[in-house]
Amino acid sequence: VVSSAAVTSFSPFTLASITAANPLPVKLISFDATLLKNNVWFSWKTETEINNDYFTIERSTNLKNWEAIKEIRGAGNSNYTLSYSTVDQNPLSGISYYRLKQTDFNGEYSYSDIQVINNKGINDISLYPNPVKNILNVDYEFCENCLIKIYSSLGQKLYEGTEKIINTNAWPKGLYEVIVIDNETIISRTKILRQ
Repeated sequence: VVSSAAVTSFSPFTLASITAANPLPVKLISFDATLLKNNVWFSWKTETEINNDYFTIERSTNLKNWEAIKEIRGAGNSNYTLSYSTVDQNPLSGISYYRLKQTDFNGEYSYSDIQVINNKGINDISLYPNPVKNILNVDYEFCENCLIKIYSSLGQKLYEGTEKIINTNAWPKGLYEVIVIDNETIISRTKILRQ
């Protein structure tokens, strides 16, 4: 900072401080995490960047222990809006917490707000026996009244409901698709064989 006028008297003034009154090296506009097809997708935008070295995506299951899972190089210095994205291709089952860590060239860092992802993946759903002859059991614990739909290979709907024990005696032999829906979101699509 250079003054174009001479300083004739001295009074306290601040060029930078550790309070929120001064701009941070990186002005983060947004940080979002979205679960899509068993992957967690991240996107974030910065309005400005000053001495920005890199970003780190961190993950936790308890909000205490964090692990770095992705590192993305920053722009260094920028005065215009930049967009970033990356993906966690191996998310944990159940609830995970994600945050964005931004690190300067001098090693100083800051964090974004925390995003929560509930990965109710196919691994949390059990269909048995498969192949099935009589009774099909649909086992899951992540929702009380998930909607179950079962279709034949020709697209005919043979079952829709919330019961976890389903009688298949009247169904023809063949391949079926079991769809589990929670709050209008498809959680699982699984094939079963009726013998």
